Amino acid sequence: MLSNQELSAILDVGEAMLTYGGEVSRIEQTVSKMCMAYGAERVDAFSITSSMIVTVRLPGEEVLTQTCRIREWAIDYGRLAELDELAGEIAEKHLNPKEIGKRLEKAKTTSEMSGIYTYVGSVLAAGGFAMFFGGSFRDGISAAILALVFTLIDRKVNHAWLNRIAYSFITSFVSGMIAIGMVEMGVGEHLDKIMIGGIMLVIPGIALANAVRDLLLGDVITGLLRLCESLLIAAGVAAGFAAALFLGRGWL
Repeated sequence: MLSNQELSAILDVGEAMLTYGGEVSRIEQTVSKMCMAYGAERVDAFSITSSMIVTVRLPGEEVLTQTCRIREWAIDYGRLAELDELAGEIAEKHLNPKEIGKRLEKAKTTSEMSGIYTYVGSVLAAGGFAMFFGGSFRDGISAAILALVFTLIDRKVNHAWLNRIAYSFITSFVSGMIAIGMVEMGVGEHLDKIMIGGIMLVIPGIALANAVRDLLLGDVITGLLRLCESLLIAAGVAAGFAAALFLGRGWL
């Protein structure tokens, strides 16, 4: 029989899947499947980008309801695949809450190698785009340095209590000021090409694609929320670089 502890552990898995960019409809189905595997007669799961509510009806008319507030945000399909595998094992093997917690923490933990991949990918992407759009080799190096700084900030900052739009504005402004500084010091040549490389790392392309995906799947509320959030984040990125150009050029 499903207990409050087991339901809480299942909700934690669903929360993590939503945090890392999972489809809302699929997460609701996965949570329902896990609860049914523990003996629930009916499961009503509802989720949006910032909250998840699960109500379970057990044999004997007992009803359990739990909710969670989702504050963290990230896009990580590698972790999402691990969590999907964990959900399948929970439904099949009826893992206890303690084991679910251990497996969940393991899935959330980022290995050192994956951190190296993040830095390398960011450097290659920023430098490559800067040169692809007409920048010189020095511009590519400058964009790569900018990518290292941005990735370091992004990995060290706790996103749980941050406003995503404000965070996008601040990181874009800092990146823009660094780009201006490198041009003024002679490291880079073309400021616009260096900024293009940096912008490619912060534009919410995956978030926008997820918003369209949710809309096409019929999750209109979640899709609209993600769409509005993506557009506002893009506006924050543009405003951050624009502010850097407006202020930085005057100071330097």
